Amino acid sequence: VGFEFRSKDKRPAWRTLWDWMIFVGSLVPALLWGVAFANVARGVPIDANMQYAGGFWNLLNPFALLVGVATVLVFMLHGAIFLSLKTRDELVERAHRASALLWLPSAALVLVGIIVGYFAT
Repeated sequence: VGFEFRSKDKRPAWRTLWDWMIFVGSLVPALLWGVAFANVARGVPIDANMQYAGGFWNLLNPFALLVGVATVLVFMLHGAIFLSLKTRDELVERAHRASALLWLPSAALVLVGIIVGYFAT
C-alpha cells in the first residue's frame, strides 16, 4: 500500500513521508520477529491457568531487544545480498557496500545474542 500511495503525488514531502512509512513498516515487524523469537527461546511467565502472567513491557526485556536488533541487521544483510544477486550496475555496487558494512555487526550481534541467550535461558 505504501508503494502505491508514494506514487500518488509528485511532491518531495509526500514521497519522503511515504518513504519513511515504508521504512518504519518494514523495520517494526523485523524487530518484533526477533523479540518474539527471543521470548519464545527464553520463556515467558505463565500462571496456574496457563495464562501469560507478565505485562507488555516484560516482553521488551534487554535480551529480547538484543535479538530483535540482531534480527533487523540479519534481515538487512539478507536484503543487501539478495539485491546484489538480482540487480546490475550501480545498485549492485550499493548492495555490495551495504553487505560489506552489515556482515560484521550482524555476525557480532548474533554471536552476542547466542552467548547471552545461553546464560539467560
